[in-house]
Amino acid sequence: MTNLAEVHETWKRWFHVSDTNRIDVVLATALSQKAKGTPIWLLIVSNSGDMKSEQIYALDDSDSKEYEVDGNTKMIHRFTPRTLVSGNPNVTDLAPKLKNKLLLIPDMAQLLTLHPNDKSQVWAQLRDLFDGYAGSIAGTGKDVHYKDIRVTLLAGATPALDDQILIHQSLGTRELLYRPKEEIDTNLLMEKVWQNEAVEEEMRREIKFVTLGFLLCRDMHEVEIPGWVEERIKYMANYLSVMRASASIDSYTGELRNTVYPEKPTRALKQLKKLFICLKCLDDNYPDEKALEIVKEVVESSIDPIRRHTLIEVIRNPDSSTNKIATSLRVGQKTARSELYTLWNLGLVDMRTAEGQYRTEMFWSANHGSQIVKDMIRELGLAEYVQASVSEYPHQTAVGDSETDPH
Repeated sequence: MTNLAEVHETWKRWFHVSDTNRIDVVLATALSQKAKGTPIWLLIVSNSGDMKSEQIYALDDSDSKEYEVDGNTKMIHRFTPRTLVSGNPNVTDLAPKLKNKLLLIPDMAQLLTLHPNDKSQVWAQLRDLFDGYAGSIAGTGKDVHYKDIRVTLLAGATPALDDQILIHQSLGTRELLYRPKEEIDTNLLMEKVWQNEAVEEEMRREIKFVTLGFLLCRDMHEVEIPGWVEERIKYMANYLSVMRASASIDSYTGELRNTVYPEKPTRALKQLKKLFICLKCLDDNYPDEKALEIVKEVVESSIDPIRRHTLIEVIRNPDSSTNKIATSLRVGQKTARSELYTLWNLGLVDMRTAEGQYRTEMFWSANHGSQIVKDMIRELGLAEYVQASVSEYPHQTAVGDSETDPH
């Protein structure tokens, strides 16, 4: 029987990886396919060549005879509006075949290059698929609807995903993201590639055999969640719902068009709880602290990185202008302005205005009354910035004028 330590050792032997969290989160997502209830959809977001594709390919059990599994996965390399339901009465649809399966998409890049109309259809179909539905009304006389299709999804994507409209705005906050935090030394990485190039077939065979063998032996079981873990997961679900709230932004000015309404954290809570349980099921002695650490990494990965960096920048440099924040983040003023307005609307930052030589300037400071801000200050060790913000800038609660106020 393969154990978790053997899986870690196998991956380390073939790849330069010291952070086993990225291995465990993929295994936990795959294991969640055996669970009931709300499915986990996880996107691994990292640079090209960062082994995420190898992790996904290692879960492909299409050759079930060799690996003695039941064919629990389905690999898709290209997704179009007709992938799930073809609309052709002479073709068997894929959608019903995905019931209780683990759907693998090694690279989401091809989805991002679709025609905008096709892309919108695909995102809509994926949204329905998460909820267990698929259907189509075609002009060929084939009107089909499928339901109760519970699908677990694991996909890979490059950071180009962030250049698009945030995917959670299309999927409706149904997916989770994981960005490996390990910065792999390029020289060490190339050394591994140099050594493995001639034995790649052997490498893939071994890591697949160990990975699938491990998942075959592991089952979901009841996990007792301590009260302190429950409270942290509930907090993180709420934090996630606020920090990835969709905002309607004017494309020309970068200003808000309407009030920002965060999602209710119910779906996120179910997914984070299930992820914690699945991590615990990877090993009978899996530490609560490690499982919670990975859940936290997923939460931080699932929010817009620019929004998070913007809030941190405001905490570090209270009473900074929009231009200064944009310069520090190395983003355009319009991008910085839209995130600052969103954070302001959510009650995480405060704004004051001052008349400049040519225009009204906006200055931003963190709202230290917000629990999210307090928690971020504590966890990131930013307490040294709080006293200066509160004592030197007591005017930070002022609001904008008519030219800049999104309300």
